[in-house]
Amino acid sequence: MHQLIKSKNLFILSIILFIWAMCEAMTRPYLPIYVTELGGNMLAFGFMNSLSTAITIIFPLIVGIISDKKGRKKVLIWCTALEVLSILIIVLSNNWIQLIPGFIILNFATIVRKTPQSALIVSETQEEYRGAVFGSLNSIQGIGKIIGPLISAIIVVGLSTKLTFGIRGVLLVIILLLTTRIFEEEQQNVKFSRTTIFNTISKSFTKNSDVRKTLAPLAALLVAEVMISFFNGIFSPFLSVYVKTKLNSTASLGFFYAIMQVSFILTSWIAGSMTDKIGRKKMLIGNGITSLLVSLVLLAAAVQWHFIVAFILWGVMLGLGIPAFEAIVGDAVPKNKCGQVYGIFTALTTFAVVPAPLIGGFIIDRAGYDIPIILAAIGGILYAVIVSLFLKEAKVKSDKDSKIEIMS
Repeated sequence: MHQLIKSKNLFILSIILFIWAMCEAMTRPYLPIYVTELGGNMLAFGFMNSLSTAITIIFPLIVGIISDKKGRKKVLIWCTALEVLSILIIVLSNNWIQLIPGFIILNFATIVRKTPQSALIVSETQEEYRGAVFGSLNSIQGIGKIIGPLISAIIVVGLSTKLTFGIRGVLLVIILLLTTRIFEEEQQNVKFSRTTIFNTISKSFTKNSDVRKTLAPLAALLVAEVMISFFNGIFSPFLSVYVKTKLNSTASLGFFYAIMQVSFILTSWIAGSMTDKIGRKKMLIGNGITSLLVSLVLLAAAVQWHFIVAFILWGVMLGLGIPAFEAIVGDAVPKNKCGQVYGIFTALTTFAVVPAPLIGGFIIDRAGYDIPIILAAIGGILYAVIVSLFLKEAKVKSDKDSKIEIMS
């Protein structure tokens, strides 16, 4: 935690992430419910997810390149401004068709902001503290995600779903103002053009490119992330509706998400330091195993306490996986290339997610929720196996001036 206080950028970013996580947690569980309130169904929601994700595919890589060349601050400002615009469209929508443009912009901004955000964190941290920093930041986000669902649960039950999105818009304006306070290094402000983007993308995939060499030890992780993104994407967008269907109520939904975030905070706080000490790979294997357990509990869930167990395990899964993933990528990537590499990961996992919600909505409308949950369980198994057998891990020495050694 002291690393966050020492760095002005990390301190500001920790506040931004807290507020943003609260915003996301306030609205994300109620998106499918809001679609139904505006006349749509689960197939319509799946279509909206797939369409908005398809439009976003290539942009994480482009945004990553821009953030490496022009700096992270400007990109984060634009992403936040787009989120404000998306919320305005969503609040003003009167039916689910009108909701689509806002949904597309929101999904776009939410996905692409992760690239400059992760790159900024990597550039502000040393290897030996990186896992702990990501763990601390994830825990701070977890606190926001506890508060968010509790606020939205009160608003949805007492007032309206639409008001929840309106409050998110106000908070996003505050985030926009905070982002302008991030310090921008002058050497990042180089001349840049559309030609630079296309040239950089083409060079990234040539046989002997620096980016491909950097990605080589992370190939198994890339495959695992793409695969589990697809399998989880078939079911995860419909989780809140699944809970509502099983319990015939949304009253407990905010409570479940708050429990998940408590679990996430505790796990992430511990796992962030552990991943620096015992390695990222073990944490990622634990992520896959816990993903399997979450799916199995959800498959059998029938009463409230079943869902409490499932959401606790979900928090453990995220707490084990996110700091380890962010740190292992950061270990292997030069700071001036990390935006591109994070962009490639996000672009390919986004590509995998494109058909998933549409497939999930189609299956759910015709056969119920069991098959999508079983597919998510299979994804957890495959993730753990791929990481265990094929991932090469970066061994980080405690000396801050040491170089990373790639080992099996």
